[in-house]
Amino acid sequence: MANVMEVVGSGATLNADGNATINRNFTVTGVTQDKDAVEAVNTYLLQVLGNPPNIGALVLDTINATEGGQNIYNVTSTWKTFQRRSQPQQPAQGQTQSDETDFSFSLSLQPVRLKIPIGAVSVFKATDAADWTPQMLNDVGSGEEPEGVDVFEPVYEEEKTIRIRTTALTQQYRTTLRKAVGKTNADEFQGWQPGEVLLMGVSGTRRGSVDSEITFRWSVRENEDNLTVAGISGIQKKGWQYLWPRAETRSSDTSPMVKTITHVCVATVFKETTFAQLNIG
Repeated sequence: MANVMEVVGSGATLNADGNATINRNFTVTGVTQDKDAVEAVNTYLLQVLGNPPNIGALVLDTINATEGGQNIYNVTSTWKTFQRRSQPQQPAQGQTQSDETDFSFSLSLQPVRLKIPIGAVSVFKATDAADWTPQMLNDVGSGEEPEGVDVFEPVYEEEKTIRIRTTALTQQYRTTLRKAVGKTNADEFQGWQPGEVLLMGVSGTRRGSVDSEITFRWSVRENEDNLTVAGISGIQKKGWQYLWPRAETRSSDTSPMVKTITHVCVATVFKETTFAQLNIG
């Protein structure tokens, strides 16, 4: 188990550019690799300083480890002033996007209503009851359409910020952005197949008289091919299409009145567009 001890002698320095730097030194024991020592200090800093582990206006910049003996590592963490270029390099003649972009992603859950079981269903019956396997969740045999159940579905989200010339942020381009929000990709985009990306939002900020920043946010649902639902196979569904079952109430000499899925419907509920016109890069 890793043991982290802070070394006396850590301190701050004032750089020639007027920005401060803080170094804190640690001794880590109980680990066999430098990456484990770095991870142990990072965990320690998160516990002591919170997330993110900043000190005032200074942000954690690096954590470096060197071997100090058998299963002993000397680790230095450094905090610096967060810096962002105020005048990014200008694009070549005829280009609108600069050479700088920011990219981030997140994974979260969103509620969805599920009507069809995605795995095995166990049914426990009375000794005199007929065999029955429901095809839809919450089918209690009332003859009404079952409501299903609320579950959480993983959602993958990405965000990208680009820099463009302010002169390129024309009314026509802003109109193109507005019309693209709420639509899915008609072509391959950022490595995702057509129909998998939904553009959730766009925001822009002017940065001086030279350039501007535009941030794009999109969510991803992967396409599904050859799905099988209640014995109906060969179903093709793009990521942001909507799928639902159609069921009929059926009975036989050996079965009670039950809802049985007879059709599976797939519908397009978001319009699509070509994201290439957005110049995201």
